[in-house]
Amino acid sequence: MNMQELLTYVEELTFKTSMFGYDKDEVDIQLDKICDEAEAIILAKEKEIEELKKESKTALGIAAAATGKTMEELEKDTQLRQRNSQKRQRIQKKVYISRRKVQRQLQRNLQYPQ
Repeated sequence: MNMQELLTYVEELTFKTSMFGYDKDEVDIQLDKICDEAEAIILAKEKEIEELKKESKTALGIAAAATGKTMEELEKDTQLRQRNSQKRQRIQKKVYISRRKVQRQLQRNLQYPQ
């Protein structure tokens, strides 16, 4: 079961009701099933992440051998590229916001000249 199926399952749950509300045992059973499924999904994702990390280290080792750099140097280069990319994205966002502000002001000036 994947997360979407689990969410659909939860949305479609119905419980028997009695004079005092929902059947406590039935609710507990269903909640246990949900927790078990969620835990299985989380464990599968963690395993997948670990496998990707191993593959990444292997690729990094190959790149290190090919470039003559150490793995640490390549990791630093990668981190630097990521930081630069994040900075570039923030700057692009600021430029976009500034451009939108100027466009709105120009539109206002055209609509309501002084």
